[in-house]
Amino acid sequence: MTSRGNIELDRFLPQEIAGYRKIGPDVQHTPDDLYQYIDGGAELFISYGFRDMAGRQYARAEDPDDTITVDIFDMGHSFNAFGVFSQGCETIQTTIGQASQYAGGLLTLWKGRFYISIMGFPGTEQKKEVVFTLAQGIARSIPEEGAYPPVIALLPPQGLVPASIRYFHHHTWQNSHFFISSENILHIDNHTEAVLARYKEEDSTYLVMAILYPEITKARAAHRSFLEKYLPGAGGDIKKRDDGRWTGCRLQEKLLIVVFNAASPEKIVHVFANVGKVK
Repeated sequence: MTSRGNIELDRFLPQEIAGYRKIGPDVQHTPDDLYQYIDGGAELFISYGFRDMAGRQYARAEDPDDTITVDIFDMGHSFNAFGVFSQGCETIQTTIGQASQYAGGLLTLWKGRFYISIMGFPGTEQKKEVVFTLAQGIARSIPEEGAYPPVIALLPPQGLVPASIRYFHHHTWQNSHFFISSENILHIDNHTEAVLARYKEEDSTYLVMAILYPEITKARAAHRSFLEKYLPGAGGDIKKRDDGRWTGCRLQEKLLIVVFNAASPEKIVHVFANVGKVK
């Protein structure tokens, strides 16, 4: 794939596959006009630094309504590509790209700095095979393997549900698992790296958020803001909420760790003790 505004789909997609032929012209969009293509969904990509996308549609000659649509998004960096993928992730497969998911006719995957969506509704077995073949071809055509955001490695491993991980650097997505606030009380912006994940241990479930700030002063300001607006009157960094569950917040240099919905304060202390160290 080439520079912004010039994804050459012919290098990565065939003109015809298993009876499906390319129909119409390929589409190209940048942040300036992505809303024209996916009205209502463009915000997700733009919030992750989206640069460019290209799309192609296929149909069978004997049934023009039987279509497959392929969209390839250049997200500029592997962190962003993973972040977009994570927002819609319910299960994780590793047979295509760096991670993929297939459900009901829709296959999504990420590799390197690219996020790919292939829609083949309805998801018949025949069409599913074509969708997977297209996805495998695209993945092979992207030589680079992208790095995962380093903040993910700081999450405690015990009890972590991998498919629940949500990575972001825009506060819009802080409520993707659990409502925290309509305001940006954690001061999340394009210079922060945030991850929110669900944990499950025996009969207990809770959430952990890790936010890595570029400077200690910004981390301290976010810590104060969270204590004042989410845990007022706590008298410390752990507080029992009105619903009987516990929330805790701990600052470790530039890293802020928040535990939501814990069954006990001891569980929060255990999480704090097992958070990775910032290098």
